[in-house]
This record gives sequence, C-alpha cells and structure tokens, in this order.
Amino acid sequence: MSTAERGAAAVAAARAFGTRRALGLAIAYLALTAFFVAVGFPLDRVAPRVAAAFGSATGTRVTIGGLGFSLSWLRPQLVARDVEIFWPGGFELPVARARVGPAFSLSWLRGRPALALSLDGKLGQLAGTAQLGADPGFRGDLRGVALDALPLDALAPGLRLTGSLDAALDLQAKGELPEGTLRLAGRDGSISLPSLPIGLPFAKLDADLALGGSALLTVKSFQLDGPLVAATGSGSVGRAASVDEAPLALELQLQAREPALRQLLASQGLPLGADGNAHLAIGGTLASPLLRPAPPGAPAARAPR
Repeated sequence: MSTAERGAAAVAAARAFGTRRALGLAIAYLALTAFFVAVGFPLDRVAPRVAAAFGSATGTRVTIGGLGFSLSWLRPQLVARDVEIFWPGGFELPVARARVGPAFSLSWLRGRPALALSLDGKLGQLAGTAQLGADPGFRGDLRGVALDALPLDALAPGLRLTGSLDAALDLQAKGELPEGTLRLAGRDGSISLPSLPIGLPFAKLDADLALGGSALLTVKSFQLDGPLVAATGSGSVGRAASVDEAPLALELQLQAREPALRQLLASQGLPLGADGNAHLAIGGTLASPLLRPAPPGAPAARAPR
C-alpha cells in the first residue's frame, strides 16, 4: 500500500470513529434520559442550576418554576414551566412553558448536537432547531408575537407598535452580534412615531431583513399597507460603537391616502406631491433619523399600490 493510500485509509478510519463516537453519545443521551424518566429523577432540585447555566450563557437572569421530563414521538424532552427571563436593561420575558430535547438532525453524526426548542409565552410562540458547536445558530419560526410587548425603546426611542407578528428566523452567532435572515409578517396593527400625534393603522406589514456583513442590518424589502398610508422601502443600518449611533441609509416611497393626513405630514416638513406621494431618503442615526427628499436620480422603491 502506498503512502497516499495509507493516509486516505487513516482519514477514513478517523471519520468513521468520529461518526461512531457521535452516534454513541446520542444513543447514550437518549438512554440516560429514558432512565431518568423511569426512576423519577427529582429534576426540580436541579432547576436552579439549569437556570443559572442558561442565564450565564445568555447574559440574563433566569428563574424556573418547575422542571420535568416528557416523551414525544419517542424523543425525550426537558420541560420547564413558569420561566422568567430578565435582561440587564429591565426587560422581562415570562415563558409559561419551554421544551427542549434532541432534534432529528444528521448533524449529530458530525459531532454537532442539535436541539429542538419550543417556547410558549407572553410574547408568542417560538419553535425551531438550535444548532450547538463552534458556530451556534437557530432556525425556526415565531408565531403570534404581541408587538406592543416588545422593548422597542431600546432600539428606536418613541416608536410604538401594536398588532401581531409572525417571523421566520435563520440566525448564527458570529462574534458579538448574530448574522442571518429574518422575514417578518405583521398584521392588523398600528405604528406611532414620535413626530406624529396620531398612530398609523396598517393591515399588512412585511419585511425581508438580513443581519451581519458590512452593515448591522440590511432591509432587502419593506412594505406597509393601511387605510391611511402605504409605503415600500429598502436600505441599510450601518455599524457603530452603539446602537443609537448606527447610521441610516434608507429609501422610502410613501403614499398618504387621506387629505387630512397629507396636510399633517406636510406640516411636519415632508415633501408630498399633490397626489400624496413622496420619495424620501432617511439618514441620520437610529436615535435621530432625518427625513429629506431623495436626491434626483436615486433609485426609487417600488411604489405602493
């Protein structure tokens, strides 16, 4: 056997060993979990340790009211009840029930654990797969998020949202901030801006966003449709030392549908045409956005219908 053939055989053997080891770990995990279920392991006693470990990993403070095991489709799950998550800024997230267990994923064979995660709480429902390892990530869906319960002041002071939101998430931890994509679909709510005395109701609010890369946030597309106003837009939010200082480079095509609203927006300095349309550039920072007419020749967002 040549040196190259021996080297290839060694690599194949190492890969086979790694696969067998990962599979053995997965089987051992399932067997150990089943054993704990069978003997009635007192999980409530270790709930504080689980909460402390989760809090340390996420930079939050966590309390767990109760902890137990369940089986779903022959898959063991750890079930936590009455969970409270406290962020340093004062935001609190109550979770009525959280489930976590091994996901049906081939990544286990590559030595990368994957966990099926499900949360049911005040903000809505989250379900998906958390990938562990060198580049942890999450892919899943949010359903029925209450927009008025989100801590929006931390990102955009004075912004208020109501309504319900669904989202599809595909995120990975890259450095200090996550990277990936978010697709948002809001329904039957309203937007209130600090510069306007009234809220703007909407029937539909859709956005296709990307995190990471050269920008903090890239708005691939944005669309809002309501009885008073419609808008489409795109652009980016740049990186900065703090979120408040993040520079804005956005384009917005706006249509005010009611004469009274046109007068109100014009009194705020927005350059509306006689038909209520405006092509705007949004600059400044996230904390202090600046609206101005888009420069001649600037690519316009697709006009709202």
